[in-house]
Amino acid sequence: MYKNTIIIATRNNNKVTEIKEIYSKLPYEFTSIEAFPGMPEIVEDADTFEGNALKKALAVLNFIREFPVLADDSGLEVDALNGAPGVFSSRFSGGSSRNNNLMLLEKMKSVLWEMRTARFRCAAVFIVPGRKPTISHGTIEGRIGFEERGEGGFGYDPLFIPIDSEKTLAQMSSLEKNRQSHRFKAFTKLRSAIFAEGA
Repeated sequence: MYKNTIIIATRNNNKVTEIKEIYSKLPYEFTSIEAFPGMPEIVEDADTFEGNALKKALAVLNFIREFPVLADDSGLEVDALNGAPGVFSSRFSGGSSRNNNLMLLEKMKSVLWEMRTARFRCAAVFIVPGRKPTISHGTIEGRIGFEERGEGGFGYDPLFIPIDSEKTLAQMSSLEKNRQSHRFKAFTKLRSAIFAEGA
């Protein structure tokens, strides 16, 4: 591998694709932890997105050692549900993303449009062996729709309608989504750290 390799601390291919698109103009090779057999599963048991992102970044760095690592944790906060699902976003229903969306719709079925406010949050971490981590955050505000719409994106994207938009994130092209997404904002803030370290 390889001098200009950066490891993305995930096995989620959708997330890897999104991060690669965000960093498409950077002169680095990005690869997921799938390229490193034997990497143990990381239990995401912190009570904040930042805590989980740091835990993933450090676990991967300690296992792989010689390459810089990017990690993030992100999720959906719904005001009508007192901030849930939050850090439990990916395991809200205990099943698939589809089941998560169906559970969210069920819990929100009596909530009026004006009260369906929500946001995606992302905490991103970049860490180089022997250095302190750099941490950044990104947020996108919106509302939860009344039904799933769109085939793009992943997770809760078919339900999330950004402020000042009529489309869900899943109805947008990757370019449209990346211009405003929580993950785009958080990872864009890490660009200067990546260049500064000469990863």
